[in-house]
Amino acid sequence: MTRRIFALLIVLGLLLASGCGEKEEESPSPTTESPIQTIYGYHTVETERGQMRWELFGNRAERYAGEEDLHLIGVRMYFYSEGNLSATLTSKTGSVNENTRNMVAKGDVKIVTEDDRTLQSEVLNWDNERRIISTDLFFRATDADKVLTGIGLETDPKMTDLVIKQQVEGDAPESSQESVEGGQN
Repeated sequence: MTRRIFALLIVLGLLLASGCGEKEEESPSPTTESPIQTIYGYHTVETERGQMRWELFGNRAERYAGEEDLHLIGVRMYFYSEGNLSATLTSKTGSVNENTRNMVAKGDVKIVTEDDRTLQSEVLNWDNERRIISTDLFFRATDADKVLTGIGLETDPKMTDLVIKQQVEGDAPESSQESVEGGQN
């Protein structure tokens, strides 16, 4: 009888211990179904003529039945120009279409260029064919002590050419304003 109670206590202890620990990050999938595939340490690379264009990492990637996109958690994307790292994107979640190689980053999205310019938004889209980063949401772009904010943006990964769609505000000097297109509302 004592062995049964002891064994029961061990089993209960193991069950309780397995329920404790770090909270698992939520799945970025809009569905409630389970993924058909989970990849830990996801990594993919895009090259052109032997030159690295970008690398995409996810702490975890999930594939769902009937969906073309791979859902990512813990996103890091490195952009390259002429073989050199030019910018780094990070976000909480995202998705990548493995056919078009277009990517959407969501949640505390931040891009930092090698010369310390930053771009922040809640959602940024990567158009792989056009090599353009865009958003239709609020963004904040900084360059040294200059700050630009607005709604809607298109730019290259190095953030050298910004096209701002509306509600532009900032303290950029007039010489910088020439490279910024768009209008204020």
